[in-house]
Amino acid sequence: MALHDDSLRRAISSCLGKLPGQPKAAMTARLGDAGLHADHELATVLGMRTNTFLQNVTRARALLVECLRRAGIDLDLELA
Repeated sequence: MALHDDSLRRAISSCLGKLPGQPKAAMTARLGDAGLHADHELATVLGMRTNTFLQNVTRARALLVECLRRAGIDLDLELA
């Protein structure tokens, strides 16, 4: 399903809100930082080791994709 930007933004926000603790913290930190700091710095702020932070970001991405697909959003179509 192709969505307008606002609809897609709401769906992403909803799915972000459903993430479990550590993956949500890692993804929120990365998105909120807008690339200003290195992953090891973000990990330190969150009290995680860098590898743990990266694992949580990876888990968050997979959970977001799953949530968006369940919501009927075809990510391949959205990214085209």
